[in-house]
Amino acid sequence: LRCISLLVVPALGTKRGREYILYAAAGLLAVHTAPNTFHNLRALGEVSLCKALSGIRSVINNSARREAVVREYATVSNYVFDVKTRDVSTELDSLRLKVENVTRNVAANFKTFQATVEKVRAVLSTVFSVASVLLVLALSAAYLRSYLTNVLFDNIYITEELRALARQTDPSGEAMRCLKADGRRQLVDSTSLRLSRKETENWPLSILTLFTWLLLVSLAIGVEYGVYALTDTLLALADTIPPAHAEVRLYYEARTKLKMFLVYIDQTFQNRRYLTKVLRRPNFTLEFARCHTELSPPAPHATIGVYALLLLALVLVFLGSYAYRLRRKIAASFFPEVESRRVLQLHARMKTLH
Repeated sequence: LRCISLLVVPALGTKRGREYILYAAAGLLAVHTAPNTFHNLRALGEVSLCKALSGIRSVINNSARREAVVREYATVSNYVFDVKTRDVSTELDSLRLKVENVTRNVAANFKTFQATVEKVRAVLSTVFSVASVLLVLALSAAYLRSYLTNVLFDNIYITEELRALARQTDPSGEAMRCLKADGRRQLVDSTSLRLSRKETENWPLSILTLFTWLLLVSLAIGVEYGVYALTDTLLALADTIPPAHAEVRLYYEARTKLKMFLVYIDQTFQNRRYLTKVLRRPNFTLEFARCHTELSPPAPHATIGVYALLLLALVLVFLGSYAYRLRRKIAASFFPEVESRRVLQLHARMKTLH
């Protein structure tokens, strides 16, 4: 366990470690940037709905206009017979109650959605953190297992020296001295700082991958800041909307069957139809209430964290080779006998080849 713990840090410098760092950056975006963007868009929708419903309520609650319409309707109904009585005031009150119920239901749905988003955000953050720790421990454990079970595993830094020793006829016994315990230890510890050509060939592709990630991350963060700025501006403008005047066109017909007085004398005179047409254009004033909501500003620490992780991944592209060497040296320091046997077996294979 101690060896695995020490292998965790150099594990980040490997290709798999860089992938883990990029996953961490994506996790920060998923936990902070995306919820902020959706929250601000939802806040804009809430305010728009609030403004619209407040305008409708201002019309419905306009008692003077409402009573005028009721009186007009009642006046017409006095001139007709056999018409079902309609309580217009009651219908308008019912409409107002329906609008208020819809408003409460929409608000409750938004609150439920917000609570669900917060719960999912907390769960994802916890799961991601635990999975990240387990992943890096698993990578280190897999490296250690390969080191202990595979003779040819991760010996590219001493292969050339062993190949040179295998080519020697060794009349003086210099190769044998190098393969003794002290010599093997020197081979294990003699890790050069010079990078080979093969180690630097993969740099352009890795750098291109990181720049692609940088563009995608910058786009997501730019959308977050843009949505926040646009939403903040639109909400400020919404509070300055003045009352608006609206003309509502009301047209209805009242039709009834009147039995004239002559019906009692002669049944041939009956069922004459009369039609009453009414057209009114009452004016209403739409007054919009001030709707308040809380925006979710971008998290600077999340933005800094994402770019810091990308910068770390870029640095580790150049330090990746040294990270491999450091991992091998750590493993060899904990298991010197295994490394010594590895050197001997590898030298035997080289000698067979040469």
